[in-house]
Amino acid sequence: MTVLEDLVRDYRTILLRYLSRRDETVLAEGYGLGRRALAGGVSVIDLVHIHHRVVAELAETDLAGTSDTTLAASELLVETLASYEMTRPPVGSAGDGVAGPVGPVPPREAGR
Repeated sequence: MTVLEDLVRDYRTILLRYLSRRDETVLAEGYGLGRRALAGGVSVIDLVHIHHRVVAELAETDLAGTSDTTLAASELLVETLASYEMTRPPVGSAGDGVAGPVGPVPPREAGR
């Protein structure tokens, strides 16, 4: 199996487990999967693709199609991507004039 195939299998397993019992332990498994993907050089785009592939597979079963399932899948995706977010350099606050994700953020003026 390739790294991506392993991630698809593991993501599917974790998502199914999270659908049956929504707890922090299972979300922590998603976070760990994200760390493993990051360490293996897997892109965020690949992880999102894996998420959508697994959710699409679920859509063909009785497990998908409800807003509750969609919300749970979203929660797991966010947790899985959290490890990527932690590797990004911090973006400056609105008050310090540090460049943000879309360009320089102007310093706040007094009284605004």
